[in-house]
Amino acid sequence: EKLPTDQFKNNRKNVCSTWGNFHFKTFDNELYQFKGGCTYNLLSHCQDSYQEFSVFIKRDIVEGHPLIDKITISIKDVIINLRGKTVFVNNQLITEPYYNYGILIYNNTAYLNVQTKVGLNIFYNQEDAVMLELDPKFMNKTCGLCGDYNGVSRYTNYTIL
Repeated sequence: EKLPTDQFKNNRKNVCSTWGNFHFKTFDNELYQFKGGCTYNLLSHCQDSYQEFSVFIKRDIVEGHPLIDKITISIKDVIINLRGKTVFVNNQLITEPYYNYGILIYNNTAYLNVQTKVGLNIFYNQEDAVMLELDPKFMNKTCGLCGDYNGVSRYTNYTIL
């Protein structure tokens, strides 16, 4: 049973999500639609000298249905690639549950969960929706399609990088 994509539109302040027909909700609770077909910076740690994480996403339309083609997550020096039900860590195919480098990856009936010690958690329904939960310590230190996480929706700076 899959998690309904409507649940990815949640109103919590520390959550960014994308679901369905290229819909996005920023950390600052802005809703928009962006139908880009390339790989885009969904979320990166910016404004500091060292980048703790980044999340890149490629969305596509397959047989008339919008899907997430690939998610690439960088946590410090670890690269995680999610593509449908396939998970690679540093180019090695893994099975869940997986724990290494302070990263826990596990699958339940609703979503694939990636939990990190840096304060970023990712929930992916392995089809068309992903939700990112980020520790408030990163407020005003993010960029990408998830916005700048400054708590004020009308001042979001969509620096894609």
